[in-house]
Amino acid sequence: MRVRGLVEKPSPKRAASPYAIVGRYILEPEIFELISRTPRGRGGEIQLTDALARFAAQKPMHAVAFEGERFDAGNKAGFLEATLHFAGKRPDLRRVLRAHVRGQRVKETKSRRD
Repeated sequence: MRVRGLVEKPSPKRAASPYAIVGRYILEPEIFELISRTPRGRGGEIQLTDALARFAAQKPMHAVAFEGERFDAGNKAGFLEATLHFAGKRPDLRRVLRAHVRGQRVKETKSRRD
């Protein structure tokens, strides 16, 4: 789909669409010049989103809609959520995870994935 604009972490009321950026890009070389001229934004950081928004105003930019679960591993709670989610999907870790949640200890055994 064609990207017409981007906003760094908008409030739900300010969000122009139901889509979110999950941080996977194929960047055109021109973006690096825009990044070097991008003033500091939210949190005093240079936001790639700000440079991408300027780029999208100058040249066509496209996105691919992703269907699936997304975890924000950029914070401790999101990293923990992702770790628990994927541990629960692995047979060699699911048993240990369930036991731990129940307050039990499980003797470690070698698995084929080690």
